[in-house]
Amino acid sequence: MGSQTKRLLLLLVAVAGDVRAFFEYDKDDEDDLLMVWIGGSLSGMLPFLAEGGYVIDFTVLADHPWLVRWANEAPVFGGWLEERPGDAQAGPSGEVGAAFLARYWMERGARVGWRQGDELRWSDGSVKLIGR
Repeated sequence: MGSQTKRLLLLLVAVAGDVRAFFEYDKDDEDDLLMVWIGGSLSGMLPFLAEGGYVIDFTVLADHPWLVRWANEAPVFGGWLEERPGDAQAGPSGEVGAAFLARYWMERGARVGWRQGDELRWSDGSVKLIGR
């Protein structure tokens, strides 16, 4: 995959509001590195989010007393979109797909969105149109 165009699979909106973008990668390909881009706005990054890609918004958990504990126990993004059979057994720092990571955080109260066409569908039922 090293020379192919990478898909943006996961956007994280940190408690402070900054955005982190995670791209698809293949850890078995030594020429392929995990790409993380930090900065910009969510609206500015959404047009680049792949179909089915996820947004995890942590701002709603900013004052939650267990946020740090959950973050320390959370698996990490492994570079792929869909869930894989081993994802459910991944412990802290275990690698999982974006879908599993989104579910993990949604179960803890984070606001999660996923791209369907030109819309971002949020877990709270709201929909945001994605501009181009």
